Amino acid sequence: MNRYSLSIAVLITCISGFPTFSHNLSVWAESTNSSPAIASQIVTPQKAIARLLNSQKPKAEWFTTELLAKLSLTQIEQIVANLQIVVGNCQQVQGQDVSYLAICDRGNVPIKIKLNP
Repeated sequence: MNRYSLSIAVLITCISGFPTFSHNLSVWAESTNSSPAIASQIVTPQKAIARLLNSQKPKAEWFTTELLAKLSLTQIEQIVANLQIVVGNCQQVQGQDVSYLAICDRGNVPIKIKLNP
């Protein structure tokens, strides 16, 4: 596994699904209402991955306190910026359970992720 894959795997394993994000990806819905409008707002692992990989500035509230105790937000920003340089923007995320593949402009990134409730 190369340095970027390892870094992003460590980073993504502790991501939490949290509010608003640009690129029209979605917002976190705290309701468990089964309404289609509410269901479309829930952050899925795929949306969380795309949100992070396409972000110009990741937000601290996207991550658990455990991860932020190990990596500063500045370090996370550097990891994501370096990854964006190498693979470009995330166009699509495929996968299920905890294993995903981010399909980007110039390459693919294998990611393992589990969102907190």
